Amino acid sequence: KMDSGVKSNRRFKDEEMRMSANELEFLAEMQEIFIVPRFRFDAITLLQRNSAESNGQYGPFQPMKPVIVPLWLALQLKQQKLCTITSPSWMSIDSLENILQTERANRESNLLGKVDFYYQETAKILMQHSPESFENVEKVRILIKDIEEIRALKLHASLRELQDHTEAARFAHLSAAELNSIRAFMIEAMNKFSDLRKAELAVTSSSQPSQQIGSL
Repeated sequence: KMDSGVKSNRRFKDEEMRMSANELEFLAEMQEIFIVPRFRFDAITLLQRNSAESNGQYGPFQPMKPVIVPLWLALQLKQQKLCTITSPSWMSIDSLENILQTERANRESNLLGKVDFYYQETAKILMQHSPESFENVEKVRILIKDIEEIRALKLHASLRELQDHTEAARFAHLSAAELNSIRAFMIEAMNKFSDLRKAELAVTSSSQPSQQIGSL
C-alpha cells in the first residue's frame, strides 16, 4: 500500500526513491542458490543473513554435493572454476511456461501472478554469467521476456484505472523491477494528492468565517 503523504508539506523527488539497475542486481545477488562444488572446505559463516534456514552459515563444501550459497558467492566461485551453478526451479522451462500461462489467463483482470521478487535481475545475471546452467537458455530468455511484457501491459493498465482522487493504491505480486518502475508515477500522484488536499483545506478554512457570520 502506498499512501499519498498528504499530511506532510514535503514533496517527493523521483531520485530519492528510485533505484538503479545495478542496485537492484546487487540486492538480487543476496538471494540464495544451489551450487555443485568442485572443492572441499569447511562451513563458513557470513555476516549477512539471507535466510532463516542458513542463519548465515554455508557449507561444508564437498565435491559433487549440492550446497546452497548466496548468488554473489556462487558467481565468484564459478569464476574461479570451483563450482557449477544450478538454476532455480522457477527458471525451468516448464515453470516459466506455467507462469506465462497464468499471466495470460488473468489478462482481462490485470491481476499479476506470483513471481520471484528478483526474477528479472536473477534471470539476467544467470543467463549472462552461467548460461550453461540451462538446458535451453534461449528458450528461457524468450519466456522471461514474454512474462515481463505481459506483466508490464497489465501493470500499466492498472495504473490507468486509478481514479484522480485515489489516495492509496495496492498492487499484489510486484517484482523489484516493476515496483521500481512505477515509483515515478506514484511519486507524481502523491504530490498531486498533496496539492489537492492542501487546496481543499484552504477552501474549507476560508469558508468558515462566512458560515459563522451567517449563523449570527
